[in-house]
Amino acid sequence: MSSTGDLHGCVFCDAQANIGGGALVLYRAEHTFVILNLFPYNSGHLMVVPNRHIATLAAASHAERCEMMDLTRVAEQALTAVYRPQGLNVGMNLGRSAGAGIVDHMHIHVVPLR
Repeated sequence: MSSTGDLHGCVFCDAQANIGGGALVLYRAEHTFVILNLFPYNSGHLMVVPNRHIATLAAASHAERCEMMDLTRVAEQALTAVYRPQGLNVGMNLGRSAGAGIVDHMHIHVVPLR
């Protein structure tokens, strides 16, 4: 069992490979994908995740960083259109002490707020 508690390994890698949480994947791009949070803070809680198993922005390629930001923008637009939130939380927790629940595979949270 991995540090993420998943039997196969990383929950994001498994979802990206259509193992387990693959049904939660909303969109796949060349370097990244968008997935619903299995344990959302609020309805509509999405995450933008690189396909590669990397833990930090420093490890991400320019293409991965750009695509993550582009998909975060699309997520903002889609959530705003559908949920009409009063605001959105967009952020990353890099490292366990920063609150990361999945430490080894970075991701951006996009959470609509009422």
